Amino acid sequence: DENGLIISQEMYHYGDTVKQPAPPTKKSDEYYDYVFLGWDKEVSEVHGVAFYTATYEKHARQYDVTFRNADGTVLSEVQYTYAENVTPPADPTMATDEKYIYAFLGWSADGESVTTVLPVTGDTTYTAIYEKTPLTYTITFRDESGHVYTQNTYHYGDTVILPATPQKAADAMYTYQFAGWSEPVAETVTGDAVYVAQFTATPVEGEKRPGLNHILSPGTDESSIPVLGIAILAVSVVAIAAVLIHLLSRRRG
Repeated sequence: DENGLIISQEMYHYGDTVKQPAPPTKKSDEYYDYVFLGWDKEVSEVHGVAFYTATYEKHARQYDVTFRNADGTVLSEVQYTYAENVTPPADPTMATDEKYIYAFLGWSADGESVTTVLPVTGDTTYTAIYEKTPLTYTITFRDESGHVYTQNTYHYGDTVILPATPQKAADAMYTYQFAGWSEPVAETVTGDAVYVAQFTATPVEGEKRPGLNHILSPGTDESSIPVLGIAILAVSVVAIAAVLIHLLSRRRG
């Protein structure tokens, strides 16, 4: 071959036909693959001592350089020759999820963080690296007037801390007992949330109700108040009508 390595060596007589060896091969290097083309001169019948040297066609080797986002999405995939400079794609982005905001930092090559994308030395995969900033969520517990019992910030998946059981002062008409929150309180945080305290109102026994000239006896169902009001109004209308009829009859008399 071109390096002087003997591929085959045979003894012949004058005029013999030369038997060619199997096509030789040449090992690829970083830059090229080699394909056997033939011998440096035409192989003829024997007329004397002869040397034939293998010749090769070289093909530049191609290497795959792939850039992937952190989720595995292929950003670019280009073939380069050995020692060729690599052009990275535009800085990628990664969408915010429930837990984090992502800021692009750079690349890792086959699992190792790199500060610079180097010239090609072989097939290489670069993966985007991101800085993660945890998202915060606000959980608020308040009453119907807007008074805040507690308001805390959490990260996704944190356990929600309940405030102390809310209290509502009694007034002239009712006493109040905490009945729960406006919606079930999630055990862990999945987003911003506002919970409003709910109260059960219990009438104060023996107290008058606005607009009604009567006293609720203990145990009276408050839902009966509208019915009582209508009944009183009906009686009043009948009484007024009777008075008017009486006055009209006297005038005619």
